[in-house]
Amino acid sequence: MNTVGQHLSRSTVTTTTPYPGCTFYRPDDAMAIEVQVSIQPTALLAQRRAVTMLGTAANPVTDVGDHGTVAIVADGARLAASKGRVLIFVWVNQQVSLQAHDIAAAVAAKVH
Repeated sequence: MNTVGQHLSRSTVTTTTPYPGCTFYRPDDAMAIEVQVSIQPTALLAQRRAVTMLGTAANPVTDVGDHGTVAIVADGARLAASKGRVLIFVWVNQQVSLQAHDIAAAVAAKVH
C-alpha cells in the first residue's frame, strides 16, 4: 500500500514454479497491481523479452535486474525486467512508472 499509495484489501497468488505471481486488489475489487515471474530458457532470451515485450514505445530501464523497459499505457504502467533467466512483469493501475519500478526492483532483489 505504501508503494502505490492506495488501500489494498486482498491479494491472490498464482502458484507458478519456482516463483509465484500475485495480484493485489483495491477495496472496490478493482485490480491495483499484478506481478508475474517466469523462467526463460536462457538469460539472453529473458533479457530480449524484457526489452521487446512492451513494444517500441517503451522506455529503457537499466537499474532493475539486468535490463528492462517501462511503458505508460491507457490502464496504467507496465514494466518488464530480466534478472538472469528470470523475467519479471509488473502492472500497476496508475499511469506513473515509479510504482512499477519500485515493485519490480523489490521482486528482482528476491529472485536468484
